[in-house]
Amino acid sequence: MAEQYVKRCEEQYRIATESFQGMMYEWDYNKHSVMRSLGFENLTGLQTSEVPETMSCWVANIHHEDLANYESTFNDAIARTLESVTVDYRLRYAAKGCLEVRDRFRVRYNQNGKPIQIIGCVSRIHPAPFDELTLTNSDRPCISTTPTEQNRTALRVLIVDDYPSAADSLGNLLRLLGHEADVAYSGERALQLITENVYDAFFVDIGLPRISGYDVAQQIRTRRQDDVMIVALSGCGDAQSRTRSTEAGFSYHFTKPISHSDLDHLLQAVLRKKVSSEFWGMGLKKRTS
Repeated sequence: MAEQYVKRCEEQYRIATESFQGMMYEWDYNKHSVMRSLGFENLTGLQTSEVPETMSCWVANIHHEDLANYESTFNDAIARTLESVTVDYRLRYAAKGCLEVRDRFRVRYNQNGKPIQIIGCVSRIHPAPFDELTLTNSDRPCISTTPTEQNRTALRVLIVDDYPSAADSLGNLLRLLGHEADVAYSGERALQLITENVYDAFFVDIGLPRISGYDVAQQIRTRRQDDVMIVALSGCGDAQSRTRSTEAGFSYHFTKPISHSDLDHLLQAVLRKKVSSEFWGMGLKKRTS
């Protein structure tokens, strides 16, 4: 049962990476190797065989005028142990010139603060490649880093699941989408994180040992005075299970694994609510008719 669930999660993650209009990658910092998604050739116009799966070969295709900025941005992020970074640069596009891309990645560090893994996504800023001489300095986008303190269009999400592979897969997907995701493998750890942090949304497995997902949801409702979104993830989707989820305080009930489209719809709903509340919280009074 557990093995089948993990395989379903991996398949769901594979579908998500294929539907993403760009390239996702996983960089093993110590081994200097990079795993890339199938979007590589569509993004760059290059054959996979032309660019070996090493980060140095990828960097070699960055426009020479952008390389110093890219390297300083990356090195500064590592020196400051930032977890989330965004950088724009021009990338060689086959024999047709350059491509403007946005590279968003998250860095995992070991206990000594050394980077061990980088997971990111690269997407096009402009839909088509261009001659490198057509982009003037005044038209260039700013190269920037984004620290862990995300801007207001990002969410902080807590994922609670006692299957680490399932929790980590969902967490990695959320991070690639630009959100901050914490993971708890038990109800006890979830309650600790709820005390220490404020989250915009929760995805909670119902079948947790000892402290169940129902108990976690009830604790969230007790500690939070707002109507924060709590999503139940379960292997059961029958009416009785859904009713019990509602009674425990869950906002929604989904069978595992949650689809990419359902996940996107839920996150967009939370984002709209967050941006609206931040706007009306800027010392303004919301009009009512």
